[in-house]
Amino acid sequence: MVVLLGGHTVGVAHCGFFQDRLSNFQGTRLPDPSMDPALVSQLNKTCGSGTGG
Repeated sequence: MVVLLGGHTVGVAHCGFFQDRLSNFQGTRLPDPSMDPALVSQLNKTCGSGTGG
């Protein structure tokens, strides 16, 4: 589980909600190119390779 900070809100999201964007965006086996690479790296460290969290 990670805490997400936005311009107007603070929330919590389970890793499984966005795991595909980190490691297999649209079946490419790559991260979503619209995401900041530093954020992808940090979320991968936090979430690991599974969909739990």
